[in-house]
Amino acid sequence: MRRENWYLYHFDFERYLELRPILGRAHDPASLEPLVQDTETQTIYDELLEGSITLAVARHAMVETLCCIGEPLVFARELSRLVSHLSKIKEGIEASIILSELLSGGYNLDKWLLPPCKTYGFLKPSQTVELAESLLYYLKKRKRKPGHGILRFLHRILLGLTDAPPPERDTLEHLTPFIVEAAENGFGVAVVIA
Repeated sequence: MRRENWYLYHFDFERYLELRPILGRAHDPASLEPLVQDTETQTIYDELLEGSITLAVARHAMVETLCCIGEPLVFARELSRLVSHLSKIKEGIEASIILSELLSGGYNLDKWLLPPCKTYGFLKPSQTVELAESLLYYLKKRKRKPGHGILRFLHRILLGLTDAPPPERDTLEHLTPFIVEAAENGFGVAVVIA
């Protein structure tokens, strides 16, 4: 059974808007030639010309290469668990709705990027601001005192030994600063699966 990971990237939505006309009207490999600007995009273009990948896969690869910025935040099952956890708590419902839409596949993708492939969906900058605000609100309202003593220490060790997914609190500790940083810089957030 293959286990897919979710890769969250900061997403340059302005760049995406610039690329839309070229990508949306692309009907043959030559249509993507104007997007070739470095070795990575050249490789995508060459693979398309050779027939190694389809035009649909090339579109996704170009969006990922040209619009996904920086190092991704990688999640396995813990992101789905976080969404489920947030949906059960009044203060987390708004964040869970936004994250659910993002992870549902195809969110905000133009019809020429459907069905979702590697680029699974993205949030626009305004939606990223909403998500950041809702996560910060949740954290503010649900703030807990950290555990202390030997039990907290043993709990951390056992989680590491059993390869158990981190608790929702730890997932939030990684996700929230990433989302806030994207919002502060005017980026969206894209989900890429692999």
